[in-house]
Amino acid sequence: MLQPISEFKIEITPPFVFSSTYHQLFLFFHLSLAVIFKFLSTKTRVCIWLFEQTATRIEGRILGFDEYMNLVVDEAEEVEVVPKGSSKKGSRKLLGRILLKGDNVTAISAKQPSQQPPAAVVAAASAASSSMVS
Repeated sequence: MLQPISEFKIEITPPFVFSSTYHQLFLFFHLSLAVIFKFLSTKTRVCIWLFEQTATRIEGRILGFDEYMNLVVDEAEEVEVVPKGSSKKGSRKLLGRILLKGDNVTAISAKQPSQQPPAAVVAAASAASSSMVS
């Protein structure tokens, strides 16, 4: 004879207990991937800080990445960072398209936009201002 569904008791015991630290790391990991995906989809120029190489950074546009944070960077440049007040001048070396292993990535930040806005932004702004006038 079949029992009604209301009489069944199901106990779910996960193989491990989620801690708050796990949830924080899980959330941080997924938010990090979301930010990298935003840089990828908007073709934003980024600055990549390298692990244990404080005097060198990589600048370029992200073309692809994976869950290990291996990055394909286009228009990559190796930038030498010099301390403020130093008489030495930082150098730039054009690398082209590179694959940067995720173990070397410490941080990724968007480069400050240039003083001159892109042509598409200028065209949209002029179209918006002309529609307000008429």
